[in-house]
Amino acid sequence: MLCRLLLSGCALGVLVITTFSATTLIPARLHRQALATVDTSSCIRLEILMQGLITDHRYEEAYDTGRYYIEHCWELDNWHKFLTITSANQSRDTSSNRYSEYREWLKSVLYLNTSDSNWYCADADAMLATFKKQAFQIDYNSQLAVERYLMGSGKCPEWEAAWKKGYMEGRLGQRQIWQDTVTVDTNLYPLDTTLPSLKSLGLEILLGPQETAKRADAGFTIRGLHTTQNPFSHQTEIAFELGDRELMQLKVYDVLGRVVYDNGIGTVFEPGERSFVLNGSTWPAGTYYARLSSRHGILQTVKLQVIR
Repeated sequence: MLCRLLLSGCALGVLVITTFSATTLIPARLHRQALATVDTSSCIRLEILMQGLITDHRYEEAYDTGRYYIEHCWELDNWHKFLTITSANQSRDTSSNRYSEYREWLKSVLYLNTSDSNWYCADADAMLATFKKQAFQIDYNSQLAVERYLMGSGKCPEWEAAWKKGYMEGRLGQRQIWQDTVTVDTNLYPLDTTLPSLKSLGLEILLGPQETAKRADAGFTIRGLHTTQNPFSHQTEIAFELGDRELMQLKVYDVLGRVVYDNGIGTVFEPGERSFVLNGSTWPAGTYYARLSSRHGILQTVKLQVIR
C-alpha cells in the first residue's frame, strides 16, 4: 500500500511495506527522539512518513517531519524535498507568520549541503515562495527583489529561466492589481515599484560568504552617480562606479511618475566605472528623474533637465 508513497525505495527494491499505515512507521511527535542517529534506511522511512502525512492532509506534522528530514538526511540527493515542505507549509494553518517562520528555517539550512548546487537553488527558490503568499497577499516588491538577485547571481543557471518568467509575470501582476484597485479608490498612491535590498529583507545570507567578503573589502556597491551632460537636448550618459559585479536597472520618470525609459530586467556590469547612454531626443522639454538600482535593491537618483 505504501509503495506509491515511496519515492526511491520501491523502484530500487530497498524496502517493501504493504500492511502498515504511514503513522505506524514513526509518529510525528516522536520522530526527533526515535531518529537521533539517522541512517539511510531511517531517511527512507522519514520520506515515506512525510508523503503519507501529506496524503492524509496532516500538514503540520508533514511540515515538522520534512524539516527534520532535511536537517538529518542532507547527504542524500534530496534537494527536491524543499518543494514538498513548501507545499506543507502553505497548507498547515492560516497564521500569517508561517511564511516568515519557514523563511528563517530555510536560512538556517541554506549552506548545510555545499556539494550540490541544486541545494542552494532549491532552498533559495523556497525562500522566494514565502513572499508570493503572505497572509493571502503577494508581497510583490520583496518577491521581485529576491527574484532579481537570484537570476542575476549566476549561481543557478538552470533555474534562471523560471525566475525570469516569474519576475516578468510578477511585474505584470503587480501593475494589474494596482490598475484594478485605482479604479475603485482614486486616492491611492502611485504604483510603488521600488525594490527593497536583501539586507532590509534579512536575506544577505543569499550572497554567500565569498561575495559578502568581497563587498566588505570594496567598501561600497554603487557610488558617484552623475550625468556627463545636464541639461541636454539629445543625449547624455548616466555614469557611476561599481564596487562589485552587479545587475543594474535604470528607469527614467517624468514629473508625473510615468516611465519614459526602462532597460527591462537590467544589464550586468563588471566592477569599475560604468555608464548608460540615454537618448532623450524624443522627450518633451522638462524635468526627469533617472533611478538606478542593483539586484540588492540599492537605489540612487539623479535629476535630469531636457531642453529644446
